[in-house]
Amino acid sequence: MKRLKIIFPILITIIILVSVLYVYTSNKTSKNILAAYGLTPTHPKFQRVVVTVDGCDGDLDRTINSVLSQNVRVSEIATDKKTCNVSNMCESVLNRYADPYNKGIVKSTFERELDADTVVVFIKRGYAFPDAGSLRSMLDKWTASVPIKTENVSIMNAAQC
Repeated sequence: MKRLKIIFPILITIIILVSVLYVYTSNKTSKNILAAYGLTPTHPKFQRVVVTVDGCDGDLDRTINSVLSQNVRVSEIATDKKTCNVSNMCESVLNRYADPYNKGIVKSTFERELDADTVVVFIKRGYAFPDAGSLRSMLDKWTASVPIKTENVSIMNAAQC
């Protein structure tokens, strides 16, 4: 019984210390990721690149982290207003928009992005780019006459909608 009185407080202290350490390192990691992303260059061909994450199935954190790990910075990462569980870091870079007239994510995105120079990247929720240069490579291939369409990613402007 006396041993329990000694071991129990020690275990509680260890659990608290591990929890504090985890929170501290995860916040520091999030800040490092966002700081590094802020230094990532934008694509030279486009004034504005908007990423819209579509769908309800799939890991939204995985998709957002994949965008943040690219070697080209985007202007905005957006999704619909539906509530989804995402990490605080991902929530801090995510813009949520409503679709009050049920037009769908494509039409509602282009209604917000009226500038003809804006390119929108639609990504299926849960998809992660295979490497850090994937988005840049796709943007390099995009032209006003030929949109990019794959199973998980589509890139187009308002004229191609």
